[in-house]
Order: sequence, then C-alpha cells, then structure tokens
Amino acid sequence: MLVCALVALIPFFRGVAILHFCRPRFSWKMLRQIIACGSPSFLNNIASRITSIIMNALLVRLGGETAVSVYGVLMFVDGFIQPLLYGMCDSVQPAVGFNWGARKFSRVRAIEKCCFVAAAVVSVLSVFVIALFPAQITGLFIAGGTQEVLSMSVGALRLFCLTYFVRWLSFATQSYMLAIEKSLPASVISVSTALVFPVILLGVLWPLGLNGIWLNLAGASLLSGVMSLFILRKIRPQLHQPDSVEEPSAEA
Repeated sequence: MLVCALVALIPFFRGVAILHFCRPRFSWKMLRQIIACGSPSFLNNIASRITSIIMNALLVRLGGETAVSVYGVLMFVDGFIQPLLYGMCDSVQPAVGFNWGARKFSRVRAIEKCCFVAAAVVSVLSVFVIALFPAQITGLFIAGGTQEVLSMSVGALRLFCLTYFVRWLSFATQSYMLAIEKSLPASVISVSTALVFPVILLGVLWPLGLNGIWLNLAGASLLSGVMSLFILRKIRPQLHQPDSVEEPSAEA
C-alpha cells in the first residue's frame, strides 16, 4: 500500500496532474456532508458485525462447530459476489453525482439503468452458479471435510443462493441514493439489510432451525428489495425531472 501511495503521488510532484496540492480550507458544511454520505457504509459495517455475533451464537447452539463451518462457507461465497456488486454500483457514483448536480437527469437515469441491469445480471448468474455447483464450491473452502459437513454445506448453499435473486436491488438503490446526496434513505436501507431485517427474521424463521438461518439473508434481501422499491417510488418525481436548459449567452 505504501508503494502504491508513492506511485500515485508521482504525477503531482511532476506537475502533470490537473489537481495540485494547496493549503487546506475546512468547511463545516462540507464535513457534515462527508459524514452524512459515509454514514451508510459505517453503520452497515457495525450492524453486520453485531448480526454475525448473534448468528454465530445461534449456530453453535443449533448445530455446533459443523454449522459454524458451513456458515463460514456461505460468508466466503458472499465475499466473492458482494465486492462485485459494490464495485459496479459505487463506481458510477461520481458520474451520477456530476450529472445530478448539472441537472442532466436523463443521463442520471441512463447511467443508473445500466447499473441496475448489470447488478441484476451478476446476481442472477451467481444464483445459478451456486445452485449448480454447491459441492465444488464447498471443496474450495473445506478440504477433507466429513460427509456431514459436505451435505450440510450443499443444502445451505442451495438455500443461501436465493439471496441474490433480489439482493442487487438494495445494493444499487443504496448507491443511487448516496450519489444524489440522499443519505437518510441509504442509511435506512443499509441498517435494515444488515441488522434490522436479519434479527426480525431470526424469530420468524426460528421453527425451521438451521434452514431458517440459511434462509435468513435471502429473506432480509427480499424485504430490503421491497423497501428499495418503495423509496424509489416515493422519490420518483425528483428522479424524473426534465433536464435543465442552459440559457444562451449574451454573445450568442
């Protein structure tokens, strides 16, 4: 990381970058805006850790070390797919934010349409890959596991993969809200997905035992998707504003 940071500074020292170093000037308004935009990710990380603690405690009670190992496989798989969704959705934020500020709303909608479609395609493909190759995926993370672990993991993955049918919707909507400076809806989606819905579903799905835990994230993603649709519908008038027309200059 140090080497990468030094390489990134070379254009500044050579004077070939458009950006340049200057005396910092702090603005409380800007700092509040930065905190507001960063709060969804901050709250998501805290909420996710709390949920993981609760999940592991229940897994030990319901299935012992075997269940904890299987849950680890699910999180490893999620660790491959989730960064793809985050990368696609977050990478378009600068373009969305720029066009939103320039009041080029048609461009914002076009960019977000590509983002939502791409996230949906990756998510749905992930469902089929996980459903078709659960044993092979388990073998990547558990070498020489017992038959009990393998069987439980295969069943858990087939239930867990249902998560990605709708998970893309909350990812893309949260990123969209952040790009247009609507941090409150983004924070609500973030905390609900990571903590509120999973904890509620633990009680609802408790009669299903371990299967209820494997389905927990899928249920939370479904509820988050419904919430995302509600938020998008509520702010639809703002998202479908006409583009601003630049007034002709005096010289023209």
